[in-house]
Amino acid sequence: MSDILQSNRVHVDRHLSNVALNYSPEGFIAAEIAPIVPVAKRTDTYINYSQADMFRREDAKRMDGAEAKIINFGTGSDSYRCLNYALKSSITLEDEVNRDPEYRMLTEEGRTRFLSTKHWIDWETRVASLCQANANVASNFAAASAWTDYTNSNPLADIWTAQDRFRNINGYRANKIVFGLDGWVNFIRNTNVRNSVMNPNVTAGGDLPMPAAVGRYLEMKVLVGGAYRNFAGQGVANSLGIIWNDNVILYYAPDAPSIEVPSWMYSFRWSAPGIPNMQVERHPFDSRRKSYEIEVGYHQDEKITASLFAFKVRNVNSSN
Repeated sequence: MSDILQSNRVHVDRHLSNVALNYSPEGFIAAEIAPIVPVAKRTDTYINYSQADMFRREDAKRMDGAEAKIINFGTGSDSYRCLNYALKSSITLEDEVNRDPEYRMLTEEGRTRFLSTKHWIDWETRVASLCQANANVASNFAAASAWTDYTNSNPLADIWTAQDRFRNINGYRANKIVFGLDGWVNFIRNTNVRNSVMNPNVTAGGDLPMPAAVGRYLEMKVLVGGAYRNFAGQGVANSLGIIWNDNVILYYAPDAPSIEVPSWMYSFRWSAPGIPNMQVERHPFDSRRKSYEIEVGYHQDEKITASLFAFKVRNVNSSN
């Protein structure tokens, strides 16, 4: 009989935890927009940096024999509280005893990826919701005309205007830009975009600009939110749709995320000492249900840490 069926202890599986940690479904961008920052405490405060102090010129001249001028960096603070997100799935006695031992891990890895995908959908939805709130960006405006008009609209002009306003508000240049999938499709089909990014000789049926080419042209990393979810509840007819709407967001984020470095948004993730920050547990065999369970969970809180570091172009597919 399988050792799993005889076990009566919860086991934190390191291999499956690594599977979960390294798994990233296609089209999901939450980890780019709100990168994970490991934290030592489940609940704590973090620093809000003073824009005024950051950009003020200081008189740094020092007279011989004098001490250096002391300047202090004015800060405020906010708090986070990492909530526990956990899902589990059952593997039945029949599944366990009727498969070859060498395939057991494949089944458990499959359940781990399934549960991880469900977590990614939830995380993506939470981050997308934070992104769309006007209170979470420095400012916003509606696209000059709907990007669905591939000939007469000018998405590049909308983006350049947003970049100029972004820089004048906070002194930084946006280094990343987020498109919803529908907005991205309309963007790359636009005549002005294709002529500018892919050279003027592109004709109908020619290559469409890819994110890397657009990123080089805009001097920003391009993120396309292409993740889908079922918006219907359990037991209701399927309602499949894209998580990201038709707003385009320019924002600034450092190359190396840290609680001590300003950025638009972070995902604060806590784990107990010695436990992976994406934890996979194998629960004991339940003789009543004739099954054991694989559980995937983590503790996290997504926070807007500097709303000045984002600018939104609203409703690019409808311009209203």
